[in-house]
Amino acid sequence: MQELNVTVYGQTRSYAPQHSLTIGSDPQGTIVLNAPSVSRRHLAVSAEQGTWVAHDCSTTGTYVNGHRVSVVGLDRPVAVRLGGPMGPEVVLGPAAVPFVAPRSVAAAGSTPSPGPVGASHRAASGIASLTGQLSALWNSAPPLSVLLPLRSWWESKEWRKGYPLFFLVFALAPYVVFAAVSPDQGIGSVAWAYVGIFSVLWALLFFTLIRPGKLELALLGEIAITSAVFGIPLAIWLEDRLPGKDNLLHLILAVGLPEEIAKAAPVFVIMVLLMKGRSFSTRTFMYMGAISGLAFGAVEGVRYISLYQQALVGGQLSPAGFVQIVAMRFFTDSLFHGCTAVVSAYFIGLAARHPRWRIQLMAFGIGSMAILHGVNDRWASGWPLVAIAAALLFVVVGYVQNGDRIEAEVARAEHADPMVSTDAGEAAATFPSAVFPTVIPGRTVSADPGALLVPSGYQRVG
Repeated sequence: MQELNVTVYGQTRSYAPQHSLTIGSDPQGTIVLNAPSVSRRHLAVSAEQGTWVAHDCSTTGTYVNGHRVSVVGLDRPVAVRLGGPMGPEVVLGPAAVPFVAPRSVAAAGSTPSPGPVGASHRAASGIASLTGQLSALWNSAPPLSVLLPLRSWWESKEWRKGYPLFFLVFALAPYVVFAAVSPDQGIGSVAWAYVGIFSVLWALLFFTLIRPGKLELALLGEIAITSAVFGIPLAIWLEDRLPGKDNLLHLILAVGLPEEIAKAAPVFVIMVLLMKGRSFSTRTFMYMGAISGLAFGAVEGVRYISLYQQALVGGQLSPAGFVQIVAMRFFTDSLFHGCTAVVSAYFIGLAARHPRWRIQLMAFGIGSMAILHGVNDRWASGWPLVAIAAALLFVVVGYVQNGDRIEAEVARAEHADPMVSTDAGEAAATFPSAVFPTVIPGRTVSADPGALLVPSGYQRVG
C-alpha cells in the first residue's frame, strides 16, 4: 500500500500506511488548519482494506467539487475543501499518482499539480493559500438570512405600533409629500402639506409631554376644526378694533391678546359652555389648548408663506431669506401657538374646576401669554428670539410638571377662604355651577412627563 501525500497551502507531507491522521483546528491533531470554518477534528484519514479513506467529522462539512460529502475514497488524489465550497483546500492521495485538478476546482484557485518548484510555483501557491483563507473567512460568517432577516421583520408586529411606527411614518412623510404634491398646484398646497406634517408631529410630542390620558377623538376634532376655521378671522376682527402704534404695548394688546383669545375661545366655548355637564382634568384642558394652538398656527403659517412668496417675486425678499423664514414657519409657527395655548387652557381648566377665582385665573393665563406673545413679536429675530423661545418652553414644561400641585394649592386656598359661601344656593347664584362645576382634584400625577424638543426660535412678520 502506498504512502499518503497531503498537500496544504502548497506544502506536501507523506504518511505511511500504518498511520491514522486527523486534520482540523485542534492543536493536538496531525495537520492543523487555523481557519474559522474548520472544526477541531474536521477530517479523519486512515487506511481501510488497502486504500486510504477520509471521513468527515465536522459540523461545517467537507466538499469535493462543490458537493458536500461524508466519506471520500483516496485511490487517487482528491482536492477537498473544509467548511464550505470555498473553504481551505487539502489535496489527499497516493504518493505515486500525480494530482490533476478538475476545471471547476482549478478555476476556484485550487492547488496546482506537482511540478518543478520555482518562483512561479511558490507565487501560485501563495495566491491559492490567500484565496483559500479569504474564502474560508467569508463562508464561516452567518448566512444572509441571519444578517438581513427581512421576512421575519415583515412578519413581526413590533414595527407596526408605538415608537417604531411613529418613526417610520414621520420619516417617510416628507418623501410622500414630495412625490404626491406637485409645485404646479401652487405654494398653498405645498405649504399645507408640510405645515400639516409638523403640526401633527408637534401634537404627538405634546401628548407625550402632557400625558392627558384617554382622549375623545370627537372633542379633539371639534377643537381643531373650530380653531382652524374661526381662529384667524376672530383674531383679525379683534385686531382691527384695537388700533395703535407699532410698539410693545400695541403688540401685546392689539396682536398678542386677540390671538390668545382666539385660541382660547374654542376650548372655553366647547369644553366649558357647551359641555357644561362634564368635568375634565387640567391636563385634558392643556392638551386641547395645544390642539387649538397648533391648528391656529398651521392656518397662520400657510397665510404667511403665501405672502412671503409674493415678497420673493416682487424682489422684497431674497431667496435665502425666503428659505429661512419659510423653514421657520414650518417648524415653529404651530409650536409657538401651541405652547401659549397650553398655558391659557390650563388656567381655563383651573377656572372651570375652581370658580371662586374664575376671572382672575383666566385673566392671568391669557394675559401672561399675551404679554409673552407681544414680546416675541417685538424681538422676533436673532438671539433675543432664542431667549424668548427658551423662556416660553420652560414655562410650558413647568406647568406640565407642576400643574397638579398648583391646582391642589388653589383648591386648598379656595376652601380655606372665609369669603367662600357654604350655602349651595348662594354659591350657585354667585356663579352658576352649570357653567363652571366645582370639582375637587382627586389625583396627583408625579411621573416625569419627559422633555420637549427646543426649536431655534419663532418669527412673526406683520
